[in-house]
Amino acid sequence: MVVTGVSTGEHGRFVLSYTFFAPGLPDNQKDLSAHIWDMEAQEEYRRLLGHTDRILDAAFLHEPEGVLASVGADHTLRLWEIEHGAQILEPPFTVGTSTEGLIAARFSPHAEHLVVATDAARLLLYDVRTGELLREFEAPGLVGRIAFADEETFVTGGAALARWDIRDAKPAQTIFPADAPILTLAARPTLHAPGGLDAEVRLYDLSSLELKWYNDPHAGAV
Repeated sequence: MVVTGVSTGEHGRFVLSYTFFAPGLPDNQKDLSAHIWDMEAQEEYRRLLGHTDRILDAAFLHEPEGVLASVGADHTLRLWEIEHGAQILEPPFTVGTSTEGLIAARFSPHAEHLVVATDAARLLLYDVRTGELLREFEAPGLVGRIAFADEETFVTGGAALARWDIRDAKPAQTIFPADAPILTLAARPTLHAPGGLDAEVRLYDLSSLELKWYNDPHAGAV
């Protein structure tokens, strides 16, 4: 199965796409690059090459502009200068450990922090500017999705829905889903919306994780 992640930046002019795939996919079907598309010219603007394993997450940074960050299953965090497609840091930051696989990664809104989830149910918080590991968190089960609400608050979904403060080692609150793992997450400072295999979209109050609204308009996974 091949799935493409998409992110927008530069006032909507550029769109970033990358492909992540299940382990074991034949080499001739693997795309380890990130693609930047120019929507005005309707063509590929840059292709970013460097990761040696699948890209888990990539995003345009709000500050500074013209910079892209990516995290791969090769345990590296890479920063790219968009205009020329060049890596800013050599060598790139190393994230996670060689004995743990990386499952998910997410940058904070202004790219001050990066949270990486491992297959050992750990969350690793990094300072993007220095590459320093700031804190480790023990998650309540495997984490497949991460979303930041602001620079200090993020939520995780997978085996459980949890809200975290980057200053605390334990989640501020945790809800274990009753039916199915959470597949997608979107967060804002006050509301948080996960979707899962139970085909429901739910809105939670981020401060309390109180369920505010849910809907089931789909016939399958969200």
